[in-house]
Amino acid sequence: MVKKSGLVGMVVTALPILELITFFVLGARLGFLLTFVLSVALFFLGSWLFRYRLAAVANATASSLVGQDHSDGSKVSSGLLALVGAGLLILPGFITGSMGLLLQFKPVRTLVLPRLTGNIGSMVGSVGHRFTPRGDVIDVDVVPNPDSRPRPSTSSPELL
Repeated sequence: MVKKSGLVGMVVTALPILELITFFVLGARLGFLLTFVLSVALFFLGSWLFRYRLAAVANATASSLVGQDHSDGSKVSSGLLALVGAGLLILPGFITGSMGLLLQFKPVRTLVLPRLTGNIGSMVGSVGHRFTPRGDVIDVDVVPNPDSRPRPSTSSPELL
């Protein structure tokens, strides 16, 4: 069985190679100019969507912090996932672009979000147990000891 870290390493290594293969295959089918124009169009679409999604996430976060929205944070997390999708559209490549485009649709985000939040919750949950209270809190004030101040040397330095 492959560990998760090994799988991530394989994906990170294979993705640029797959992106290049996809670019060349589309270039052979559609022509280089149209493939290049599509790649640039995905970049501009991703840039516009990133600005739009960033503002939406900021508004959703602010409304949930102020207390106007008492949901469980699914609106903010769905917006963050759409923001990640917009970032994937900005990256050059048609595979990342198609994944980013899919993440712009709410039904896809509702399918992906529970799996991601389950993984993150299990990782953060194991770390959070270290910060439980361990007993009484002892509050102390540090007072300098007047006898511990450095005193000037009474001997004169030696000259060579």
